[in-house]
Amino acid sequence: MGLIITLILVGLVLIFAEILLIPGVGVAGILGLLSMGGSCFYAFMEFGNTTGAVVTAVNVVLVVALTVYVLRAKTWKRM
Repeated sequence: MGLIITLILVGLVLIFAEILLIPGVGVAGILGLLSMGGSCFYAFMEFGNTTGAVVTAVNVVLVVALTVYVLRAKTWKRM
């Protein structure tokens, strides 16, 4: 379960970096999505359908929440 949480956190950090720090390059965003997808895949393979569905739902909620937070933050006004 620790690997799943680590992949989710790494994915969120990479997606956050893609949106704010290095927009347009795409490498961090792709690696972040692969990391989050890997966490879903691993959860389905190791823990079954229920856990895989929960991990997928958590990933979707976290990515949407991160996107909303980043787009509403005052960071864009400073740039």
